[in-house]
Amino acid sequence: MPQKNQYKPCSPDESIQEPLRQYYELGLSDVKIAELLKEHYDTNNYGLSVITIQGLRKQWGMLSTHQQNHTPETIYNTIYEIRKRFPLCGIEGICKSLRIEHDICASQSSQTISQLLRMVESDEVKQRHHHGFHRCRLWAAGINDVWPQDQHDKWGWFGLWLHAGIEAFSGEINWLKVWWTNKNPRLIVKYYLDTWVPIITQSDQGTENYGVANAHTSIWHHLDPNLSGFEDILEHGVNNGWYDVNDVLENLLFRWVAIPWLQTEVDCWVSLKNKSAPHASRHKLLLHGIPALICANPSHFSAIDFKIPVLPELFDEMEAWYAPADHPVFELVLQVFHEHFSDLYSAISQLEVSIETFWDIFCNLLEHLHKWPNEWLTEIITHHNTTYGQEPDNMPLLPNIEAF
Repeated sequence: MPQKNQYKPCSPDESIQEPLRQYYELGLSDVKIAELLKEHYDTNNYGLSVITIQGLRKQWGMLSTHQQNHTPETIYNTIYEIRKRFPLCGIEGICKSLRIEHDICASQSSQTISQLLRMVESDEVKQRHHHGFHRCRLWAAGINDVWPQDQHDKWGWFGLWLHAGIEAFSGEINWLKVWWTNKNPRLIVKYYLDTWVPIITQSDQGTENYGVANAHTSIWHHLDPNLSGFEDILEHGVNNGWYDVNDVLENLLFRWVAIPWLQTEVDCWVSLKNKSAPHASRHKLLLHGIPALICANPSHFSAIDFKIPVLPELFDEMEAWYAPADHPVFELVLQVFHEHFSDLYSAISQLEVSIETFWDIFCNLLEHLHKWPNEWLTEIITHHNTTYGQEPDNMPLLPNIEAF
């Protein structure tokens, strides 16, 4: 009798193709991919060897660095685009951006990128070798134990405000948002409610964080009754007098053009950071790895996930109470302003907003804005000042929460 095949059949494509692509985009080795894919199929009936993984990658267009065989000439234009957006990005950052955003594999240790950078920007390469960093410490017991959050006002003189929330243990960025304010507690609590619930949130004592403190405490009570390059391009327009942040109409137009574009760019940057391991440091006591992978597979890193399971209905209740969807803070601009400029943009511009086209599009729209009737513009300014010109909501903390 013929001997039975000693190997298990390959897992069905539909159960492994998408996770394999995700792990490939994280830059994992075929050995690591084979190990992680075991969680996506029945290991009692199916099997996947490293050689099979290599064959499937090639079949599905996920080529390795060697198979892509790039040279400085083939990736020059792509690197040039990356450097325009992130002018201070070094070899490691460029490699990550090439892999995650452009599906180009180029080893950091290879000479392809370093050779190209030394040819076109030798002085900048030398400067990056002399950066110094200050070390600070933060203690976290595991994933979703502590979430620090804070606002960032560096772009404030453009009328743009940033806010970020971080998962401290893994380093994964929970959110990084661009908006026309970062001081309204209803806006900040919406960022928090769009994610999930850790054990502890950490922030300064600013009133913009009261909404998060209230919602976090309320959820716990329900569960437990006992308890760079972009700044340069923006500055270029301001310095040339193309935009006055104190002019209400210009500020509204600037918001309408800049915020959706910058949020898309910021989302790409967050994805880049979450899908790539930070630079190794012998001073770091916590585990080292890709933040998204650590959060998705804590057991593979001997880590504990402290994420609090919360029913969607409870999130909806907190959002209706602390961050109602019809609150003005969630409007980019007045609806009538948005409708007029959407039609105008479609009529006069076929360009997509980018780091190269932003000011051209803005100035073109601004020219048409100044041709509109004064009565209509006055009405918009009056409506804006009435709706948005007030101080942020005064949201008090829940009773006895101050002690925390």
